[in-house]
This record gives sequence, C-alpha cells and structure tokens, in this order.
Amino acid sequence: MNKCSECKRKLGILEGYRHPVEGWAKFVCNDCWYHIENSEKRYTSFILKSINKTGIGTICFVLIKSLPNQEKKTYNKLNNCSEILEIHPLLGKYDFIAKIRAENHLGLTKFIVNNIRQIEGVKSTKTRTGTFSLTGSKY
Repeated sequence: MNKCSECKRKLGILEGYRHPVEGWAKFVCNDCWYHIENSEKRYTSFILKSINKTGIGTICFVLIKSLPNQEKKTYNKLNNCSEILEIHPLLGKYDFIAKIRAENHLGLTKFIVNNIRQIEGVKSTKTRTGTFSLTGSKY
C-alpha cells in the first residue's frame, strides 16, 4: 500500500499523483499535489522575475549526468562553452554541476536544449535557478 510522501496518508489502489518536484519516485495525495504544484509555480515565477530585474541575465545551475566512461570527454566539451561560467565535477548521482549565464530564461532554455544536451556523452540534465548571489552579502 502506497502512502503520500508529504502527509503520509494511505493512498488507494488508483489514487495518487506523481510528486510535482520529485517525480515518479514519490506519490502524493490530491490535496498535497495541489499545494506543492501551486507553491512550485509561484516560486519559479518569483525567481525568474527577481533574476531578470538584476540586469545580469539569468543565472542557473545545471546538474549533468554523463554516460559511463565519457566523463572526461564530456567535461572538456562543456568547458569550451562560453555560456558556462564554471563547471565542477561531482561524486554521486550527477557527474558535473555547471553555472550558466544567459540573456534571459528563453536563451537559457535554448542553450541547454540545443548545446548541452546535444553534447555526445551527456545522458541527462537537471536545471536549478537561483535568486541572487550571497557573495559579500549579509544575508
């Protein structure tokens, strides 16, 4: 018997939705799904508005998973992309994290789809946007 990953309520056989943030790995009840889905949309909208007001374009972090034994080639190809400000190897589920700057959200999307995902050796990506830099701030 499945349980809602948020409120732990037991779900019926045909009840439950995929988690709007975590995906198919977790299921949620109707009430929790509605709450999370609306929260995620509001959060995304807030981030995009705040980033675009800074005038520096859109900054995001992309988690990149490469094919087995392709990590070094993938890293070298990613390192040659001018939109990628930083790239760091990781241990765990993803192989790299890249900090990317684009003019706007649409430019960012196009760069990820048309450039990063087209690199031979890139298996998958997961994009995370940020709101602002904490460097030098008193946050």
